[in-house]
Amino acid sequence: MPDIALQVPVTYQPLTIPLGVRCAQRRTPHKLALIEGDRTRSYSELCDRMTRLHWLGLGALGLRFGDHVAVVGPNCIEYLEVVLGLSEVGIASATLSHRLNSTELAEICDDARAKVLFAHESCRATVDAARFATVREVIWFGADFEARLAAAAPLTPER
Repeated sequence: MPDIALQVPVTYQPLTIPLGVRCAQRRTPHKLALIEGDRTRSYSELCDRMTRLHWLGLGALGLRFGDHVAVVGPNCIEYLEVVLGLSEVGIASATLSHRLNSTELAEICDDARAKVLFAHESCRATVDAARFATVREVIWFGADFEARLAAAAPLTPER
């Protein structure tokens, strides 16, 4: 059987959604990227928050390339920020329905090996009732999430 290894040019760059967002930011930084009711994010703001999520995930949360997190809640700006920001550094997000019960939530998070759960406040009762085996930390969208993003510092190379 012939060897049919995929040959890609040296200049090949995979097209990802986060890369598309960053390209849009370079072209139109002040254009609105996300709108949720009266809340908005420009491409520039979105990219800044995606970068801060890199720092938060790889820094304070101790996540590494190949790790998994979960996100639960209704569609909101923060939901997209987490998925875009962490996927860019190789951290996969399991996106879960806010309609799950606590047993289903725990089973899916554990099956996905999620180390961190990002959750919308509307899911507090369900998350609090869940008994996770793999989730070591819950980050709530709102004040908790904003404080962590604000405190996220650029990663410095180990010497």
